[in-house]
Amino acid sequence: MKKVILMIGGCRYNRGSEAMVRGCIKTLRAQNPDIELIVSSRDDNTGHSLHIEGVDKYVRRFTYDRNRKLLRYSIGVLRYILHMKQWTNWINHSVLLNECRDADLIIIVGGDNYDRAYGAFADMHSFHKTLKKIIKGKMVFLNCSLNPKEVDNAIIRDLRLFDKVTAREQITYAKLKEFLPEDMLEYYPDIAFAMEPEETKLPACFLAGDVVGINLSPLILKTAYTDNAAMVVQEYMKIIEYTVKELDKQVLLIPHVMNHADLSVLEKIYESYKENDKVFLLENEELTSPEIKYIISHCYMYLGARTHSTIAAYSSCVPTLVLGYSVKSVGIARDIFGTEEGYVVPVQSVTEPDKLFEAFKSFAEEREQVLDILKSVMPGYVEKAEAYGDFFYRLTGV
Repeated sequence: MKKVILMIGGCRYNRGSEAMVRGCIKTLRAQNPDIELIVSSRDDNTGHSLHIEGVDKYVRRFTYDRNRKLLRYSIGVLRYILHMKQWTNWINHSVLLNECRDADLIIIVGGDNYDRAYGAFADMHSFHKTLKKIIKGKMVFLNCSLNPKEVDNAIIRDLRLFDKVTAREQITYAKLKEFLPEDMLEYYPDIAFAMEPEETKLPACFLAGDVVGINLSPLILKTAYTDNAAMVVQEYMKIIEYTVKELDKQVLLIPHVMNHADLSVLEKIYESYKENDKVFLLENEELTSPEIKYIISHCYMYLGARTHSTIAAYSSCVPTLVLGYSVKSVGIARDIFGTEEGYVVPVQSVTEPDKLFEAFKSFAEEREQVLDILKSVMPGYVEKAEAYGDFFYRLTGV
């Protein structure tokens, strides 16, 4: 039996990471249903929380309890002062690393892990080097997105540790082609496009008429991405008022990263509208990624900041305007529509009032044309994401 280990950042609360895991499982098991599939994430109790069908085993990324402050301090001294990174990798991840030794395929869901704002590169690179030394199987870096301006020698050295790298949009793919061998790099849409929705009870707003889904993330409001967080929130409030009064639609505020992450900002917006019978807040944080996709799929239109919430909308042929913060939103829109203009508003560009609001108004006017494009493009685009099954099989027979 082939053994596959799938590693991801945090997926217990992040419905986008969960969607990528589910997309991987679907495509892997489509080719070989008898594989042993192990998932490891940075979150504790991931398996108990998510109950993802098709996972045989969950392995903690960290061997020790990270609440043990003395141990964390000691590891920090070894790692950053004495520079004993290989030793600390074994202390931190010994159970996972031992599980990887005899794996046939190790998939590291890269996403935008290299984004400088995350500050995670040094630890990732150290772990990847340790992993490469001990495994017998193939190692894949999946779903990569990279700002071309941030690609440097250190990132390329890290990527060259892998047997294969896949880029999830053409901007990243074109840049990496300059540095990686042709047989090492491939392009596929984000594997979350392959995840199926799962029917669940729709919120009451859908009984009252067309619903515009709206998502906002506290991540995009951080100073790493914008100096105008208050202005962005005000733009969202203008959009809500316009949607209710001028478009005569319902509004549903939809979180996509749980544990009160997205709700922390959506609840503040909702406070101004909770007496309005056309504005609703999706408060149930127990909903899974497929269930949220099902809800989004019933929306008339969507405005999203979380990339994977917009992927849920795109793949359901819901006309979607993206408030973007990195190359991934621009690249995905360009691959689908041929341009990002009119489909993505970079949060960095929201420097004056009405920038986002006017973009939303224009998008609403073009909604039918956008719908036609999605209906034409999306079947083939999703099929390409589902072809990851062939990619995995070609690589190791998995």
